[in-house]
Parts: sequence; C-alpha cells; structure tokens
Amino acid sequence: MAGGSVPCSLSPKMIKKNVEKSDLLLWLFVGWVVAVIVFSVVPLSREWKALYENRFVRGDYLLHFLVFFVGFLLYRLNVREASCQWFASWPRAPLILVFVFALLAEAVQLLIPSRTFNLYDVLANYTGVAFGMAVLGVGVRRG
Repeated sequence: MAGGSVPCSLSPKMIKKNVEKSDLLLWLFVGWVVAVIVFSVVPLSREWKALYENRFVRGDYLLHFLVFFVGFLLYRLNVREASCQWFASWPRAPLILVFVFALLAEAVQLLIPSRTFNLYDVLANYTGVAFGMAVLGVGVRRG
C-alpha cells in the first residue's frame, strides 16, 4: 500500500466512502480543467489587459503559477485516492496530460483575436506544477 493507496478488498461501506471521495476529487480535477479552458479562450478587453501589462511584476504570471499549482495538487489527490481506477494503472499519464495541457491552454490563444501566446505564461504554468511536485516530494526516492 505505497503512497497511501487503499486496497480494493475493503468492506462495502468503506468502498462506498472511498468511491464518493475519489468521485469528488475527480470532479474537482475535471472542473479545474474546464475552468482553465474557459479562461484561456475568453476574449479579454483592453481594460483587463491594462491591469497586468506594462508592469514590473505581472500578476498574470502569479495567477498562472497558482492555477497550475492547484491543478497539480488535484491531480496528486486523484492519484492517491484512485486505488482501483485508471490513475492507479498508469499514474504518470495524468501528469503528462497536465504538462501538455499547460502548453495547449496557452497555444489555443493564438486562435483568439484579443489573446496572445506568451511563453512566459507557459513557464509560469510549468513552474506551478514543479513547485507542487517539490512541495509534495514527488519523484523523491525514499530508501
């Protein structure tokens, strides 16, 4: 039972509780994905852009960092709680998807007239994921 996973041979009551919790976490992760997609394609007005452009520290980089940090935490909670689901069978797949998604969320903005692709936004996304990995000790071998 590495990583806090729950075996599949629990009592029906325990399985129901575990399924309900994992379903909630999965829906939170799906909600996060939908929110990122929506906010990536919504056209921005000049007033909104003026709030964060031409500043020494751009607030949108912090926002990108925080959004993908939270997304990574939701991903990890799903992996930990999904003892008998597809996350458990290949736990790296969602992580790869989060990294690809971080790039695609920005790349889709090339198709939106009032939006622009920004490599620094992608780097902020990746930094949020990497910080989440560091905080949770993902990839650290304990021997």
